[in-house]
Amino acid sequence: MAIQNGLLQSQVNALTGQNAQLQAANVELATQLNTPNQTIQEQQNQIAQILAQLNVVGQQVQNLAQSFQALFNDLQFQIPGATPAQQIANLVAAIGNLNFGQKQALYLNLGGTKPGKGR
Repeated sequence: MAIQNGLLQSQVNALTGQNAQLQAANVELATQLNTPNQTIQEQQNQIAQILAQLNVVGQQVQNLAQSFQALFNDLQFQIPGATPAQQIANLVAAIGNLNFGQKQALYLNLGGTKPGKGR
């Protein structure tokens, strides 16, 4: 019986040592995870900000489409594109296709100066 108790006590001691090692490793790993977890949180915050900005742009594109619908009495009009990014790309392409006079009017409306006036 004493031999069995000695063996059991030896096993308990070995397991206690292993447990201490595992707990130390767990603390070390948890510490190592702090930086990646912080990075993940920062990136999630950045994604949320980008999505909020994208929603604002999408709403502005929608507002422009609604303005054209009212101005030209065409309630079916939509700026082509499945996403705000595609709609912006299509707007840029449409602006590029304007004639000189139309581009000049847009330029002036965006704060450009009349030719020959300089800044």
